[in-house]
Amino acid sequence: MSPRAAARASASSALLLPGLLLIAMNFRGPITGVAPILAQLQAAFALSPAQAGLLTTLPLLAFSVVSPFAAMFAREYGLERSLFAALVLVAGGVLLRSAGAAWSLFAGTAVIGTGIAIGNVLLPSLVKRDFPRRVPGITGACALAMGIAAALVSASAVPLSAAAGWQVALGLSVLLPLLAGALWIAQLGRHSAPAPALRRPRTAGRCGVRPSPGRSRSSSAPTRCCTTSSSRGCQACLPLPGSRRRWPVRCMG
Repeated sequence: MSPRAAARASASSALLLPGLLLIAMNFRGPITGVAPILAQLQAAFALSPAQAGLLTTLPLLAFSVVSPFAAMFAREYGLERSLFAALVLVAGGVLLRSAGAAWSLFAGTAVIGTGIAIGNVLLPSLVKRDFPRRVPGITGACALAMGIAAALVSASAVPLSAAAGWQVALGLSVLLPLLAGALWIAQLGRHSAPAPALRRPRTAGRCGVRPSPGRSRSSSAPTRCCTTSSSRGCQACLPLPGSRRRWPVRCMG
């Protein structure tokens, strides 16, 4: 590897975690600023209660429609580029939502929801792939980043709307995807697929058991699977009640 390529790879690794946390901040903040100023939006556009409800529901509708196709998109174009595309959609949606017309308010909200739907599906896969031994900690940090961004946008929406108008209050959240995209550009040289899903158990609700090394099959205590999940299969196996033997066993998917 040339020195230039090595320096580029080092910079990409150093920016991975900060970029990841900044991406996570985009998945709540841009949509939480609407509710605090919803009454002002209703007055500005003469929205009926049903239309106001639709405005706050559009992101959820986008989640349900777009989420099933996010992994397919990532396999085709790569995980890093797909997350960057999600940031572009969020930024474009924020700008469109703040354009000032009623149709752009709804269209921009739908575009924001589309970007967030893609990111919500792909971000956990990236955490699992690049931080396999730190998944709980990184996932918790991402959730914290989402909460901080959502709280900041919600708390500032009403003061900004009173001082500069609702368009500024909603439009300033474009800073989140712009900052995250600036850091994430370093990752675009990679073209990798999402982390592979764990295999599902062959028999639902049962757990195959292998005896520990040094013990015969006949001495293995009967076990049951105490924790199961449709996506992760068998999580733990424990001796059945009444069995006095305890030794490590291994669950087989």
